[in-house]
Amino acid sequence: MPRLKAIADYFGKCSFPRHHALEDAIFTELVKCLPNFRADIFDLPEDHHASKQEFINFMRAVGREDDDLAETARSFVANERGHFISEEELVFRYAEKYLTPEQWATLEHSLHIVESEECRSPASEQSADLFA
Repeated sequence: MPRLKAIADYFGKCSFPRHHALEDAIFTELVKCLPNFRADIFDLPEDHHASKQEFINFMRAVGREDDDLAETARSFVANERGHFISEEELVFRYAEKYLTPEQWATLEHSLHIVESEECRSPASEQSADLFA
């Protein structure tokens, strides 16, 4: 159980906040180019909401050491896998094709998200090693 707790802590404190902020910024620029992208192709904000809910369910199950922990963990992992595939196959491919060099430059300059000290600590590195 300590390994699952470390994974959940890492996702909650380090991975999700930075990961989603970067994607949301790219998505915002993409929707400027393709205003109907969200409605017609992929709704990233809604997908992030669903991912957050799956994560909350996983955290609760880990904290309680539920009997259905394995099922909840599988659901979380399956959701994340689908989320990553959707981003790679849809959001990032369209962004690569439609965002202008100026938009990429704006993103590069505006996305200096500072990680918390906790996420750069040796304990965090140990948590990150769990994924290797």
